[in-house]
Amino acid sequence: MFTPEDGTGLLDANAYLTVEFADNFASDRQVSAWADATQQGKETAIIVVTDYVDARFGGRFNGCKLNSTQRLEFPRNIFGLPEKFKEAVAFYCFLEITGLFIKNTEIDTTGKIIVEKGVKLGNGAIEELSKYATSTQSPWVQYPLIDSMLLNYLNNYQNRVIR
Repeated sequence: MFTPEDGTGLLDANAYLTVEFADNFASDRQVSAWADATQQGKETAIIVVTDYVDARFGGRFNGCKLNSTQRLEFPRNIFGLPEKFKEAVAFYCFLEITGLFIKNTEIDTTGKIIVEKGVKLGNGAIEELSKYATSTQSPWVQYPLIDSMLLNYLNNYQNRVIR
């Protein structure tokens, strides 16, 4: 069931946006793919993107959850559920509805991040080749414009030891 967060820290919320918010935001920007999508398609896109935002950024948001029983990472005690945050989520949703949203890169069975795949022909056999990420590369596909909209809500302690 589609249950948008209303800013109070709902126990069962699974979406950061209402379809109405995303519809209005898309209309202002003339995002025709969103306008053409079904209600179910829009709700699904919002839920998928909400899961993505929490998985990708959840451990890095400033402040604390508004209450201990809420399901989602937002609202936060110092931000609530800001409009700019919801706008970033909406932009991710527009990518999702068009099929252009890639949530993360492929990870092999050993847990290594695959950044490139190919094949090699030799001695009558086909050999699969994979190029792996370095330890400093993120497993997440980067969307610089949208990602930057979330920077004000993230702590800057990534890759630091806090004692």
